[in-house]
Amino acid sequence: MEFRLGDNTAMLSVLLLTSSSLESSTTPNTISRLRQFFLCPASRASKKAIVFLLSEAPFSSASGRYRLEGLVALQVLMVESLPAMLPIIPIAESACLLSSMQEYITNLEAIDIPRRPFQSSAAFAGCSSYP
Repeated sequence: MEFRLGDNTAMLSVLLLTSSSLESSTTPNTISRLRQFFLCPASRASKKAIVFLLSEAPFSSASGRYRLEGLVALQVLMVESLPAMLPIIPIAESACLLSSMQEYITNLEAIDIPRRPFQSSAAFAGCSSYP
């Protein structure tokens, strides 16, 4: 799934996972999907993230508690199977998917600050007050 970012040239590519993706019978397939997503050079996508649906069944009230065990299990699976972590976007329930993605994209654009060129540590050597 891909979402266009604000400048219309960059894309956010996401992989949607649910708690059923972390069941023991589906874990090997999920690891394969994670690795393929991580390693696949996205032609238009400049950013990648994992969308994790916390609840596959909608809650009937606002007092319902979301189970975070799945989110923690996904983090562990990613640490064990990927060379580096990808951002995880937790989604409370499927009805919140689009609004949560819009919020994530808005925040992503707000903090996406261009990086300054790397300066060598030698330039900072004279600036230190440490002996």
